[in-house]
Amino acid sequence: MRFATLFIISTLLSLPQFAWADIPLTLEDLLTDKGKLKLDLSVSYANSDRQGISTAEPVTVQTGPTSFITLPTLIGDSISNSDTNVVTLGLRYGLTAKAEIYSRFSGVTMSQRSSGLEGASKSNESGFVDTWAGINYQFKAAGGGIVGNIAWRPSIVAANFGLAQYRKYREW
Repeated sequence: MRFATLFIISTLLSLPQFAWADIPLTLEDLLTDKGKLKLDLSVSYANSDRQGISTAEPVTVQTGPTSFITLPTLIGDSISNSDTNVVTLGLRYGLTAKAEIYSRFSGVTMSQRSSGLEGASKSNESGFVDTWAGINYQFKAAGGGIVGNIAWRPSIVAANFGLAQYRKYREW
């Protein structure tokens, strides 16, 4: 229930904020300014709806001295539906003009419903997914630059290193 309340509040807070792409993103806009704190919020939703045929109570029939086939005795429709919500909250702080530290936390709720020959079932799950902590650093290059990051994920005790290359904007 607490996660659902957080989801509703975060959705309502993010609705009035629209992004307009008047000018392209520059390399300098990627990192947080020195001494500033930025809050990132991401909400994702996915729905899966499936219909098919299910079989149950099979009977094995011998068709020869060493061959057998399995035939279902019950055949019917199967229906399943699932909803998944993922909320990610991130914080970034600018250490210098070229470096920032960040952390990110993610939570998920899943609801699954199905019905078929075995009857109907329903399940709900929610919880913490993972957390990240890391540092981004900007390496300048002619005509653009590279942003490198190092991240730590304690949920799987792993470290990541990545690079992204960006070019300066040029008009067509």
